[in-house]
Amino acid sequence: YLGNSDWPNNNVKGYRSREDGRFRFVLFDLDQVFNYWCAMTSISTLETNAEFARTPLVRLFRNLLRNDTYRKKFIDTFCLMGGSVFERQRVSTLVTELADAMRPMQQLEGRSPDGSANEIKQQLNGRLDVAINQLKEYKPAQLQGLTRMTVKLSSGTDGATLLMNGLEVPYASFYGYLYAPVTVEAKAPAGYTFAGWRKTVGSRTETLTDAVVNVTDANVSLTANFESTGQQVNGSTSSVRINEVSAANNIYVNEFFRRNDWVELYNTTSQPVDVEGMYLSDNPDQPKRYQITNSQTQASTLIPPHGHLIVWCDKRDPLSQLHAPFNLDADGGDVVLTAADESWSDHIAYTAMKGDETVCRYPDGGNEVFVMNVPTIAKANILTSYATLLTDGGLSGIGAPELADIGPIRIGYAHDCLTVRSTHPIEAAELTLYTATGQLLARQTLSLSDGYAEHPLGTLPAGCYVARLTDGNRHTAICKFIVPN
Repeated sequence: YLGNSDWPNNNVKGYRSREDGRFRFVLFDLDQVFNYWCAMTSISTLETNAEFARTPLVRLFRNLLRNDTYRKKFIDTFCLMGGSVFERQRVSTLVTELADAMRPMQQLEGRSPDGSANEIKQQLNGRLDVAINQLKEYKPAQLQGLTRMTVKLSSGTDGATLLMNGLEVPYASFYGYLYAPVTVEAKAPAGYTFAGWRKTVGSRTETLTDAVVNVTDANVSLTANFESTGQQVNGSTSSVRINEVSAANNIYVNEFFRRNDWVELYNTTSQPVDVEGMYLSDNPDQPKRYQITNSQTQASTLIPPHGHLIVWCDKRDPLSQLHAPFNLDADGGDVVLTAADESWSDHIAYTAMKGDETVCRYPDGGNEVFVMNVPTIAKANILTSYATLLTDGGLSGIGAPELADIGPIRIGYAHDCLTVRSTHPIEAAELTLYTATGQLLARQTLSLSDGYAEHPLGTLPAGCYVARLTDGNRHTAICKFIVPN
């Protein structure tokens, strides 16, 4: 994507967790990006350079491209990057902002950032066409003989989510090239409902009422439109939702340079909302543990329209950020938000999580709750292929049922036995058992063909445990239980 000519034989590292075995790759030392080749230098090189072809990363990539599912997802992702993240006008604006930020420092050295900035902007011209052509010419992509479609995707409402073949369209905005088959989907932001696609092909315009549509035209513009539900803060509806929970954070630091727990609040409305006086708690039975206030500090309690606000849960005194007087339990728990007048509340029950995971709503402010492998503090949540659906209905209101008792599958503990129930027959569901510290004890496949199964635990030592059940549709149920002495 970057056109860095100093890889893949250099400046790339791969790593994975000992627990899940998933590889992640990081590029670094990117001073040679946006070169004259524009993009995909490495792919062109892979075709002709035998030395690079022996590089482990290249061998892995080429073998993955033999898988039809992976190959299609790579092509779709590459096309999305070119028409959104690296869209010419967007990148030009960012480059200008970076140059302006660097200018005062460089002036002290008698230098200017404008030369490099202008060169990058110039090389953006035509870069998308070069990148797509190089992708098509790359034989393992198997795009020979296929015609690219020029597609424009946009949303008429901030906070909306657009998906292309199941991949989120960055910034809900795309103008570039795609290869069939292409299916797009619109997801309404909180407080809105989907009203239809405005489809334009040439001079012809029509409205499509289905949120999911197939794209078959070679040159098409699709704009997703939404209607406000008119819901504001009242006796039954909250304008602010608990949007993301990080109970084991090892990534982001607060104003004290500490990686502490945090909760993200999201404003579902098109107007600023002040959360001053609202209550936040980690205990549904004690919803007033912390009353949100800036305490005459520099911390802000105002959430912009469709914006985010972070509350650190670390028992620290606020300076420029909000801090609650409690920590979150990384083994699973609850977060409750209550209106200042107690007229409404919002609730998320979260599961055990690792330091690079969060539990959050997707889309922002929505009802579906996932375990995410990409924390997005103070930004829109991102759905990846590793996300695990916890529940497809919101957990709203004090006294909502425990997570183990909702959704299409349920799991419970009684008398040295786990009981599992489902609302539909399941041929194979995966049951995993962990200690309170996250150590995997057992993994087993259960059949719920009758909607019910039991799993004896035998003689587990006294202690706290977590059982997790997952079906083939990414539904998950969690049960924390204690084996007494």
